[in-house]
Amino acid sequence: MMPEKILITRPDHDDTTFYLYEWSKEVKNLAEDLGKDVLDLRKERATRKNFESMIMKNNPLLLFLNGHGTCDTLCGYKNETLLDLKNMHLLKSTIVYARSCRTAQILGFQSVKQNISKAFIGYKNDFIFPYDARKTATPRRDTLCEPILSSSNLVMMSLIRGKSPREAFNISQQSYDFFIRKWINSIEIEAPHVLKFLIWNKVNQVCIEN
Repeated sequence: MMPEKILITRPDHDDTTFYLYEWSKEVKNLAEDLGKDVLDLRKERATRKNFESMIMKNNPLLLFLNGHGTCDTLCGYKNETLLDLKNMHLLKSTIVYARSCRTAQILGFQSVKQNISKAFIGYKNDFIFPYDARKTATPRRDTLCEPILSSSNLVMMSLIRGKSPREAFNISQQSYDFFIRKWINSIEIEAPHVLKFLIWNKVNQVCIEN
């Protein structure tokens, strides 16, 4: 039996995408440990041409898309558009998690409404996180971003472990709730700042499915 295939996009051309690139390693490592076939469009390989080719040749069941976005586009390396309404048909029969600004608003909604993707988990508004300017070279050591990025990682980590899209979404939401409670009671000077981002991302994270 062939291993399940998972496509990951991980551009790294600015601070935001570099953080997502680094935090996605946890997801990639879990998938490989569980015997999945990981198709990793990392750094400059995250282009539209490679994205389309990889999907058409491999038919991955799960897509984990990291990058900048708008309501109807998702971007790769140096903000080249990887996915939009024109090539949305490539999402046929897939489960998509897009860690990107606003892509659930139109792109994700339409992909499910038109019976293309099985489910689309993403954000109906901007996906944002705080970071420590002293840690931009080592994102995994940045405790300010950790509550948001670890909670968001749980979507794909849960899908990889066989959870349904709705279950994966709920697990991520529960993690956001855990950190919200933790930071509400924190006396750290950054607490109000981190709390604002936690609440924002929890509210704007959505699971769209038929």
